[in-house]
Amino acid sequence: MGPQENANRFYLVFQNFIKIFANQDHPLAIFLDDLQWADTPSLELVKNLIEDASVNYLFLILAYRDNEVDSTHPFSALISGLEKEGFRLDKILLKPLSLENVNELLSDSLRRPTEETMSFAEIVYSKTRGNPFFINELLKQLSKEEIISYQKGSPTDSGRWVWNLEKIKNTNISDNVVELLVNRIKNFLLEPKNLKTRLLYWK
Repeated sequence: MGPQENANRFYLVFQNFIKIFANQDHPLAIFLDDLQWADTPSLELVKNLIEDASVNYLFLILAYRDNEVDSTHPFSALISGLEKEGFRLDKILLKPLSLENVNELLSDSLRRPTEETMSFAEIVYSKTRGNPFFINELLKQLSKEEIISYQKGSPTDSGRWVWNLEKIKNTNISDNVVELLVNRIKNFLLEPKNLKTRLLYWK
């Protein structure tokens, strides 16, 4: 059996597997993220799943970064092909958060009035341009470095979150996802508690 026959056999098995869970009494939703990194066989699997008329009650959510997908990208070819075949595709553009959105996020997370978090929000917004992923990464970094910390209160006071604006201004964050992940791995391997993991990693 050749490579294509093997692939077709796998597609059929996968489609039958999905049909076990997707039915009228229990519709199935599948979320696939970062499809800008998907290879051609994976996209072909998605295409076959969508084109299979026997697969019903299935809701597919496909997410990708449009700044990494051009007209020649395999994912663009998949979407274009499905549209030509008459499939209904609803596109939702997720825009960056506004300064007001960022401030509301910080206010809710830190349980402080928006008036108190606005200066913090302005710095976060300027560093992340409202990108939710980078906002999350920056906040995790600030928490790990204890630039954001929870200050315990008295027996009658539950305490509050505090932060150092000057240190936040001087904190760098990459706007490159790969660089962020590489730095995270490096920091993980440098932590003493991960010494055993580090030794096994380099062995």
